[in-house]
Amino acid sequence: MIRATGQESNFAPARPGPPALRAVPSRLADIQHVRSASSENPCVRVPSCATAFLLALIWLPAGCDGGRITLFDPVARSMSRQNTAAGLSAAGNAQDRRAESAFRRALLLDPRNAEAHVGLARIAARSNREQTAMDHYRSAVKCAPCNGAYAVEFADLLAKQAEVSIDRRSMGDAALRAYRHARSIIRGDADLTLRHGLCAREHGHYEESITCLRDAVGLSPKNVEFRLELARTYDMIGDRQAAARIRLDARRIESVTQGEDIAAVADDE
Repeated sequence: MIRATGQESNFAPARPGPPALRAVPSRLADIQHVRSASSENPCVRVPSCATAFLLALIWLPAGCDGGRITLFDPVARSMSRQNTAAGLSAAGNAQDRRAESAFRRALLLDPRNAEAHVGLARIAARSNREQTAMDHYRSAVKCAPCNGAYAVEFADLLAKQAEVSIDRRSMGDAALRAYRHARSIIRGDADLTLRHGLCAREHGHYEESITCLRDAVGLSPKNVEFRLELARTYDMIGDRQAAARIRLDARRIESVTQGEDIAAVADDE
């Protein structure tokens, strides 16, 4: 017989555990999903049940120090990199379905795996799923903000989509922001600078376009096409004199390349 006391009974209902422990069963299911999905590719290592239980603790609910336990991060990242490598290998062999599965497993283990995001973005872009591609590129740039290659691919995709988008203005502005970010990482790339300038001109940002095209000419002084694009931009804003001067410079460069008489070119003008 249990005596009633003023203290809490030893048989009182147990209080629910902390959020981290309550999350373990569902996260274990995620890990087991990775194990079953990985069976199609024996080259990818999968965790044992004991390791799966430990990895389940990696995912904590939001609010618990960013939702991660840093102690187990290296394990998850290592497994994520293995799946990413498998995905890249499959993509290189034109096995997009297998590559996509591997990249998704990699993101399940480490949602901040920028390389896996880019892998999914490239597959989505090839299969005309532009919105999915843009979402993964955006995540990749966010996870790896100093990776210039990812930023350039994202900017080029946005610029391409801006040409056919219903919301052309906002998409064009997004492309320009992406190009600015890419150029802040990759400096001195004439082709990238040219694409930035053409995108700015396409969306009516003529001052930015002229600045970029001048930079492109400065980076590649002997490139005739760069000068002609700059001349076209001056034509669009009504500065015929500047356009004519730049075209003359372009003809002079072209004549030197072809061995023509520079004086004769000037007389023609």
